[in-house]
Amino acid sequence: MRLKPSGFWRAPPNTMKYKRRKVSGSLPIVVLGASLAACTGAITNEGSGGSSNDSPSPTPPPNASDDGAGVGDDGLPNLRSSDGLRPLSRREYVQTVSSLLGVKLDADRVPLETLAAGHSKISLSQQIVRSKVESYYALADQAALAAVAGLDCKPATTACASTFAQSFLGRVFREVPDEDTRAHYLGILDDANAGDTPGERLHTFIAAALSSPLFLYRKEIGDQASPGSKTQRNLTQFEIAERLAYLTWEGPPDDELYEAAKAGKLKQADARVLQLQRMLKSERTRMGLRGFVNDWMGLVDPESRISAKNPEVLKNTPGDLEARALASLEATVDNLLSDGSGTFASLMNANSYVADATVANLLNAGGDGATSGGEAASLRTLDPEKRRGILLHPTVLAAHTGEGGASPFLLGKFIYENVLCGVLGEIPIFPAVEESALKGKTLRQVLEEMTAPAPCQTCHSKIGPPGFAFLSYDVLGRHLPSDSNGVPYDTRGALSVGGQAIEFENAPQLSAALATHPEAARCVAKRLFRWTFGRFEAPSDSELLKTLSAQSVKDATKVESLLTALVRSDAFARVQGATP
Repeated sequence: MRLKPSGFWRAPPNTMKYKRRKVSGSLPIVVLGASLAACTGAITNEGSGGSSNDSPSPTPPPNASDDGAGVGDDGLPNLRSSDGLRPLSRREYVQTVSSLLGVKLDADRVPLETLAAGHSKISLSQQIVRSKVESYYALADQAALAAVAGLDCKPATTACASTFAQSFLGRVFREVPDEDTRAHYLGILDDANAGDTPGERLHTFIAAALSSPLFLYRKEIGDQASPGSKTQRNLTQFEIAERLAYLTWEGPPDDELYEAAKAGKLKQADARVLQLQRMLKSERTRMGLRGFVNDWMGLVDPESRISAKNPEVLKNTPGDLEARALASLEATVDNLLSDGSGTFASLMNANSYVADATVANLLNAGGDGATSGGEAASLRTLDPEKRRGILLHPTVLAAHTGEGGASPFLLGKFIYENVLCGVLGEIPIFPAVEESALKGKTLRQVLEEMTAPAPCQTCHSKIGPPGFAFLSYDVLGRHLPSDSNGVPYDTRGALSVGGQAIEFENAPQLSAALATHPEAARCVAKRLFRWTFGRFEAPSDSELLKTLSAQSVKDATKVESLLTALVRSDAFARVQGATP
């Protein structure tokens, strides 16, 4: 018989030392208890970096406790609750297990991260509740079973199990484990309660390791105070390697990066940049870039998927349309960003998607050259009057529309917050407007009348114009130039960005204008900062945000330039602690 993995999981000693800072051996539970701020502010002109002193920022979630504020008796800045511990996201979990064991897990079975102001990786917002813990145990058990079955050596022998376990511990915990931790986990291989055979005990060993907080959490705790700072600590070599790997690949360090950390080479900025340049040439880079684009385009919430739309809308569409559309989006990202030499602006201004015949038919898009009309995925040219850039991809449109009808305010809010980094509060949910209630007016006319009062205009002057630009697209992304009464949609508008008005006739023109706008470039830099560090910016981040923003504008959001600026920065090798 074999005990479940939880029977062998325990609080590792090197995590228990932070117990007084509310980082105990149990999985911390942090509750997001605050709503977004009220509708305030405008997009700043010539954004000075977006620090909390310069421009509006989303209201970060409160700390579960402030007991850790100040400096501890060891002289290090204290951690607030869960600072320095970042649960693996769904994508990170799946890709880490795949990299370690070659096991493919169903991503939908992995607990989903909590969104904070439209961001999926803000660490203080994440919750590990009991139901999630049980899910992790089940996933670990499944992965271990598949891993043992796929070993080249015979897992029924003690030698095979020991050889695998010895090399696995450092890779699964992404650092050299201390002797107590090593002895505990390797001891499972000799524990009769872990199974009747070496193979069963190896299964338990792998499952227990995958259930450990040393695996489930990315550690960014640090080992010494940063010189001249009361609120920052220097990361360890392995923590730097981990941050670099999950930024670039959204997965764990490879052997070369792990060895560089082991040799103490990653605290020097030039050494980190050299590793980044090497890593950008890897096929794994596409996973990291896909992950950031998913976050940027607001594609994390499962309820926003194509499959969640009204059954009436999905009539006469293939059952795998969602999967095909997502494959199209990811292939388009790969095609334009590839090894980091592309730009995020190119996604906003793309004149083609990689798509199979089914998705191309949905888009009314043709193929290039000999691939025209083919069933296989290929580069499909877009009609510039109907579609341009990733904002008009069906996967993105579906993520920001309702179940079955036009959603201009949802789309406008998405453009304002995700693409321009403007700050809005919660938008009241308007009742569905039935066609019978239009009484000879267009939907736009009715919605503009509903939001005409001055209090409404505080927000709707910002989200209405960009939202109405998308009126001619249904919730699956199909272009419909006229409403059910045959009246052409009015998609014209103007949006004030950085103190200047962007005028457009339709969504493709809006997308093209945003692609080259400095404010959109600054927003990409800001979102990449939050993605990298797992938190909103603090006043002390002002200079780094200025540098990133300037770099993004100067190089038109070139991926490699932005990543290099981040990795080269002093902040990349540090963790922000609590303010005393």
